[in-house]
Amino acid sequence: MRHTAVAVALLAFVAAATALDFPYAGCARALSKSKYSVKPVTTFPGTNTICWTVQYSDPQCANPSEPCCSADLHKLQLDVKQSCASGFRATATVNGQGTPSPTIYRPPNGGSDQYVLSIPGLGLDGASANGATICLTLTGGSCMTLASLTPSPVWSVALWDTAHQCCPVTRGASPP
Repeated sequence: MRHTAVAVALLAFVAAATALDFPYAGCARALSKSKYSVKPVTTFPGTNTICWTVQYSDPQCANPSEPCCSADLHKLQLDVKQSCASGFRATATVNGQGTPSPTIYRPPNGGSDQYVLSIPGLGLDGASANGATICLTLTGGSCMTLASLTPSPVWSVALWDTAHQCCPVTRGASPP
């Protein structure tokens, strides 16, 4: 009986130790390893539209020889509730130009309740990304505001490179 209890405790410890934080993947999350982030304040230019502004900063990258310091910016991911996936429909733009359709899905390494909203095809690279506006317009589903999409009052956004090695995470407060 004691061996069984020890084995169960060990399995629980291993499971907890291997749980991944958002974006639920093995990638470089720290802002200090990348030049990209988004402003921690979102804008809402229209009904059901949420926009983030990209920031590109050389000084943010603590060690310029880090591979993520010279990466591109391929997609934005937002941490979302599982319940938002059903019936989800949206469009997205970068500087007013359309992107491939955003989707909500459970990442391969995510837990059963860990989902992301992904906006691919950003096509941004280097200093020219500074000030770029990424907008999401929600057109269907049960989650039609930023506050209803996110699992907590604080939203989390990851900015991925094309190689899927870099995913600097920015957090901000959802409006009331």
